[in-house]
Amino acid sequence: MTKEITRLEKSAVRLSVTIPRDELRAMYGEAVDELAKTVQIAGFRKGKVPRSVIERKLGAVLREDVLNGIVGKTVKDILGDKSFPPENLPIQYSEPEIEGELPALDLENDLTFAVKWDAPPEFKVETWKGFTTEVPDVKVEDADVDRELEIIRERNSTVMDRQPGEAARPGDIVTVNYAELDEKGGKIAGSERDGFVFPLVSPTKENYWFEDEVVGMKAGETKTITKEFPVDDEDAPPERKAEKRSTIVKVTAIKEKKLPELDDDLAQDVHEDFETLDDLKKYIRENLNDRLENHLWKRKLGAVLEKIIEKNPIDLPESMIRAEIESRIAKLAREVGVEEKNIEGVLRNKAHPFRTIVENGRETVVKSLQASLIQDRLIKDLKIEVTDDKREAALKVFAEQEDADFDELKGYYYEQDDRLAYLDKFIATREVRELLLKENTVTVGAKQNYEEFVEGAE
Repeated sequence: MTKEITRLEKSAVRLSVTIPRDELRAMYGEAVDELAKTVQIAGFRKGKVPRSVIERKLGAVLREDVLNGIVGKTVKDILGDKSFPPENLPIQYSEPEIEGELPALDLENDLTFAVKWDAPPEFKVETWKGFTTEVPDVKVEDADVDRELEIIRERNSTVMDRQPGEAARPGDIVTVNYAELDEKGGKIAGSERDGFVFPLVSPTKENYWFEDEVVGMKAGETKTITKEFPVDDEDAPPERKAEKRSTIVKVTAIKEKKLPELDDDLAQDVHEDFETLDDLKKYIRENLNDRLENHLWKRKLGAVLEKIIEKNPIDLPESMIRAEIESRIAKLAREVGVEEKNIEGVLRNKAHPFRTIVENGRETVVKSLQASLIQDRLIKDLKIEVTDDKREAALKVFAEQEDADFDELKGYYYEQDDRLAYLDKFIATREVRELLLKENTVTVGAKQNYEEFVEGAE
């Protein structure tokens, strides 16, 4: 048997195999003899059916099944051989696939076929230090603290019915019954909805298309609301560039939010450790600064890694990118509360909005994978070792952050090899990241608003 390994673009590998006629015949004979042990044909005892009878009875089906078995076993044996180059083995999300059409089984000739799969990307990190990049100049301002205080006031607000005869105002919570109307003013069957509750955010920032018309209405009042909307059809004639929608809305309840005063009482309600409003403000500022520091650290690391990726390009296999996209879709589904049993359906739906969201960020997915591969390679190239002292130091930090018992936490990680491997990977990666930030220069650029910066980082 002869075989040839060829490295292709995007980390693909082709394995070309030729099985000489004599070997092919022997493999075919073994496969048919094995089948003869289990096949049952009328007139013969189980395991005693002659090969000629089996071949005559099963014909083309037999030859196809035997051929697939020979190819599968041959590829499996080649990949399982210790002499096979490990750098060319398939990655976990890529199975060997036949290239082109598999030839028919011909016992008078050699059998030649080829299979392809994706292997780990081949790359070197030759340059990883001495780069200069920048991050925005961001600081926590008084306005940021004030914004957080307003959020706290919202959380501690009370909701009560408005006085009879009072009109709905922005910020109120209203309950309505509504139904869409047809051209003749009749209710469209199935469009009715009772007890629909929503907040009146602002007449200029409407959550629902009729929200601005509800502002000013009173409990018990009914109004027919008609608006025009552009038609999403470039080929529509001028007279159909807009369509009217009408809805009849009845306000059944109006509730207003009562926000607490910004004073020491509010601070004490938030937490018993706070005695004054200044204590609460100090706590908020410290939290915002911690959050900012964390985001700036990630931005610095990302900026440095982006420079390294530009200098050390990695041609990623498509299967690796697809697997990461699928993983992110599943994660997004879990974050929004999709039940585990329904996630597989989300992944199968090629038109699902979650897929569109993740696919639109494909470039981010690619860069994330490249950054991860570069860090893994540097761990090997720099021979970073994780000692027991490093493990204990990391676990002490974990225990303090999680308010956990150190010995119990240590036992948890040390009792299983995969948990210890995870801990070691975390420690080694953190060490590489610290080196990257130490050996590269990150300058401070233009000013940026705290809220914009943090929202853009999440």
